[in-house]
Amino acid sequence: MNFLILRPLAIAHRALAPPLLRHCISVTEQVSLCVRYVTQGDRSFSLIEDFLEFFSIKTATGRNLGNHILNALSSLGVNCSKLCGQGYDGASSMSGCFNGVQAVIKETNLVALYVHCSSHSLNLALMHASMSKPSEIV
Repeated sequence: MNFLILRPLAIAHRALAPPLLRHCISVTEQVSLCVRYVTQGDRSFSLIEDFLEFFSIKTATGRNLGNHILNALSSLGVNCSKLCGQGYDGASSMSGCFNGVQAVIKETNLVALYVHCSSHSLNLALMHASMSKPSEIV
């Protein structure tokens, strides 16, 4: 394992709440796995976000993605029972309450709260606005 993975994992193991954060799927079915966690200093808390890995996936169903994410986290030494949150875009494979990734994660840990990623919504709105002609905006 390289330093880029070991450093955030070492910090996350000591952190107060290491949640699973998000993923991003491209047209080549690649997933990026990131974590966001809180550390405590002498007088303050710090929120840290770290990239862990990219992985390819053949079937982008919610169940398959969820299982792959859990396996990837476990293989990196992350204790999935300590996950307290998860955030994804609004695709049904991610947000589905029965077979979405968030449901698969909740089967392992009921307190891993799912939150729709507002950054993704903002990105989609900005992308759509940037494709509009100036005459359409006014």
